[in-house]
Amino acid sequence: MSHSLLVIRVQTFEVAIEAGLVREIVGARTWVPVPGARVELPGVVAWGGRAVAMLDIARVVPGLRPLAPGEQRPRALIVDVHDSVLAVPSDWVSEVRVVADDKLGPRAVHEFALARAEVDFGDAVVPLLDPRLLLDRSGDDAAGA
Repeated sequence: MSHSLLVIRVQTFEVAIEAGLVREIVGARTWVPVPGARVELPGVVAWGGRAVAMLDIARVVPGLRPLAPGEQRPRALIVDVHDSVLAVPSDWVSEVRVVADDKLGPRAVHEFALARAEVDFGDAVVPLLDPRLLLDRSGDDAAGA
């Protein structure tokens, strides 16, 4: 079996995501902070005539600079998470990459809290973002996780 993946980059950090979870890739989106929101979901963006939560990956990776209110990244992935939709701003998005099952393994190289697995692309090992883990983290403070 194979997996169709996209790789995104946020500053210097790369993470893969199952292409089947991505509903759309859009351009830069302005986001609005939501007071009291979880650290990793600091605000919302407009998409499809509604406000959707925004995941700032930089807030869960030590050493990255989180987005400031109103700051944008050039692209955003619109991702399905169960019955919800999530925006994931990124600096770069790859073409779809197809990898075999044996290229996926448990998380071992990266301490990325929103991944259970990693992908070995040969030239790099990147975590595989599992947006469903956000539900497991409800109420957690994700800073530095």
